[in-house]
This record gives sequence, structure tokens and C-alpha cells, in this order.
Amino acid sequence: MFMNILTVLNPAFWFSPEVLNVESGGGRIILMVFVILFLAGLVLRVMAKQKKEDRHLSLILKKVVSFLVTMGLLGLILYFFSFENVRVLGSRFWYVFWVIGFVVWKVFIIRFIQKDIPAMKAAIIEAKEKEKYLPNAKRR
Repeated sequence: MFMNILTVLNPAFWFSPEVLNVESGGGRIILMVFVILFLAGLVLRVMAKQKKEDRHLSLILKKVVSFLVTMGLLGLILYFFSFENVRVLGSRFWYVFWVIGFVVWKVFIIRFIQKDIPAMKAAIIEAKEKEKYLPNAKRR
């Protein structure tokens, strides 16, 4: 049976202590999302180890890898508890907290990319400019 869209949008649906039914087609989609997040994190981890020449890209990849692997693994744990019908740990409200955590962490990563990385690059350029005018130690 298909769920009514108004039922899914109702906060009482998500914050009830009942276990989320993951045995339907929607549950398989949720499982695939969690698996894809986890596997994408592992693939990016391998890529991050190969991209060591660019320090800033390496920092971004580290943050994205930890984000993807952690959220994928937490999602798989939530899915497991829902699949096994564990009443408290498989409840629907954990998925709401997972989505909130996903969005907040993603915002922090985007903020890091947009604000912190350019500031770090500017600081390196400024340090090189200052270093140009400082006397060097005499080499023997």
C-alpha cells in the first residue's frame, strides 16, 4: 500500500516510537543511499591518498571522506535496527536526526570550502610576499 503524502509530512508520523518499515521499495532505496554514501567515502579516501601535492584539496577531501563514511555507516546502522524491528533504536525519529546531522555537516563543509580555504591561500600568498623582503641566512 502507498502511504499518503500528508501522513509522511506530519511530524507525529516521524516522532512516534514505531519502527520505520524498511521492507518495502522505499526501504531498498534508503539502503542504497546509505551504501552509496559509504562506498563513495571509501573511494574518495583512496583518491585523497594519491592527491598529496595540493594541501588544500587534501584537506577538503579529508573532510568529505569523514562526512561520507560516517553518515553512510550511521545510516547503515539505523537501517539494520529498523530491519530487525528494534523498537527504540530503529525508530523513525532517528532518521530525522540523521537528516539534520547530514545537512548541518554539509553546511560546515561548504563553509570551509568557501571561506576558510580562500583565507588560507591568501595567508600563504601574504607570507610569501613578506618573505621576499626578509634577509636570508648566509649559506656556507
